[in-house]
Amino acid sequence: MKILDKPPGVTTHTSLNPDEQKRLWIDPVDGFIEHLQHRSSIALWPVHRLDVGTSGVCLVAESPDEASQLAQSFESRTFEKTYYFVSDRKPRRGFVSGGKIESHITRMKTGGSKATQYASFSPTAQEPINAVTVIEHVRDHGSFSLWRAKPETGKPHQIRLHAESVGLSILGDEEHGGTKFPSLCLHAAEIKNESILASSPLPRWFENLDLLSRPQLIAWLQAFERRERLYRSLQVVGVLRPETLRWIHTDGGPLRMDQLGDIYQLHWYAEKFGATDQADIDLLTQNLRLHSWYVQVRGNRGREPNKEDMQLSAPTLPERWLASEEAFRFIFRRDSGLSPGLFLDQRANRRMLHLLKPRAVLNLFSYTGGFSVAAAKAGAERVVTVDISRKFLEWAKENFRANSLDPENKNFEFRDIDSQIYLKWAAKNSLLFDAVICDPPSFARLEKSVFRLETELETLISQCLDVTAPGGFTLFSTNHEGLTSEQIVKRIDALLRATKRPFRIERAPSPDWDFEFPREPRLMKSLVLRRAYS
Repeated sequence: MKILDKPPGVTTHTSLNPDEQKRLWIDPVDGFIEHLQHRSSIALWPVHRLDVGTSGVCLVAESPDEASQLAQSFESRTFEKTYYFVSDRKPRRGFVSGGKIESHITRMKTGGSKATQYASFSPTAQEPINAVTVIEHVRDHGSFSLWRAKPETGKPHQIRLHAESVGLSILGDEEHGGTKFPSLCLHAAEIKNESILASSPLPRWFENLDLLSRPQLIAWLQAFERRERLYRSLQVVGVLRPETLRWIHTDGGPLRMDQLGDIYQLHWYAEKFGATDQADIDLLTQNLRLHSWYVQVRGNRGREPNKEDMQLSAPTLPERWLASEEAFRFIFRRDSGLSPGLFLDQRANRRMLHLLKPRAVLNLFSYTGGFSVAAAKAGAERVVTVDISRKFLEWAKENFRANSLDPENKNFEFRDIDSQIYLKWAAKNSLLFDAVICDPPSFARLEKSVFRLETELETLISQCLDVTAPGGFTLFSTNHEGLTSEQIVKRIDALLRATKRPFRIERAPSPDWDFEFPREPRLMKSLVLRRAYS
């Protein structure tokens, strides 16, 4: 048996149907348990479920027999379960803290449609008691109160329905009468019997109800804790947490937060940065006990994309440092533009490249050479790193040295040239690569022209395919917000049909869950274009 800590916002098990699993832009592994299996290659068997919005302790078995035994224990009520929830409501008259709430819970259709929902009714002879919960008051703070719930049965939505029935609809549970909030404030804290004690730490805002008066801060803390619980569970199945990861993504509104080794980088993407925002960031770093961090206030990306204001946690914060991403080491800098030296959302793609071990690799728009390092560390016989910036290529060479790779080795080339000009030259000279990495900017000003991905997409893809060897692939990625995944596939598919090229579109690795969770819109869109062998 393994004790997991489920994050909110993800199903316990996969909810995809076979047709959805085949769709290019949907993560084919969208259940929490399935994700752990995928990352660890360890087989896990479910024992019980938590609702999508519920966080907390979750038991899984390591064999079908163990899963069956544990499930029977749940059914026979030998386990005692303890949940906590927050409400901003007052209990109805007559409610007694610590008393039992008994009802009949069933699933029913709504409004004559095929949709169903769970409902709780007073028991009758035909519909006897099948759900029992004890709800106890813990403490109050202002308009918020914390409650302990001990379900004696295990019906779906049981605690949520019973809380609603006594006037204590759970904060964030709009389905059952709760006030809208960044998260469902329901947490599975403990499961125990005579031989097992499994627990999960309470959300920070359960411990300190005063934080609930700051919804923006709660959204950031929830984003952080989702990933904290995810990586705590991954560690249980042997997958170590990387030193470089995203703690707050689009779920943080204007704020993003990356961990880069011992230093945390916070990006503020909004025109205004007021006193309340500053106070919330101060409380965030205090509650997370972060010591080394800096904030980049990015302002308006349209009118002034390169303007920034920087705030440091301490004047002694280093300007350059090293941190690891799994098998690789990278140099990070805060003295060289808005990006610190590595695009973390490409981690899964770098992992794929490293595992596939292509012999000849072309890394276009290479920035500081992250893909080049992954290919070289995998033993590639030729790695060509192309970027128009000499500064970034020198940075890439430093990353090679940080990984005990000699950038002067004849197998490694660094070309300070426009990527499209290099592609034309490579095609003219009949060069072919097993892997072509193409992660272009959405927009760039060149010496004599302007690059716009929206208009250059087909041309750029064609140039990449021209130098892709039989059996090889082009990995294409973009964060262009003006191009949807469907538009990209449609345009590339039309290109392949019109030119009758021997390529097929394949799914790229899904980004690690420190970025988007399943079913959340992705900023980065990646696909693989695989060339047939003949």
